[in-house]
Amino acid sequence: MTEYIYIALLSGIVFFIFKLVMNKKNKVTESNEKDLMKDSVYVTIIVGLILFAKDHYFNKSRIKTQVFTNEPAF
Repeated sequence: MTEYIYIALLSGIVFFIFKLVMNKKNKVTESNEKDLMKDSVYVTIIVGLILFAKDHYFNKSRIKTQVFTNEPAF
């Protein structure tokens, strides 16, 4: 669970840095850092929720396969 938090935070930080660099490169004068921070928080929350949901809903318990040992179970 802790690794999901780290991955979500890292993806939010990378998104923030990437968008900041892209806005500076394209010389966008109307870029609002508040909106950029809000989008980064959204990305962090969405990534965290997706990772949690993937682990919680799609992690099926592994059933041990019965191995034939030449001794029937009847």
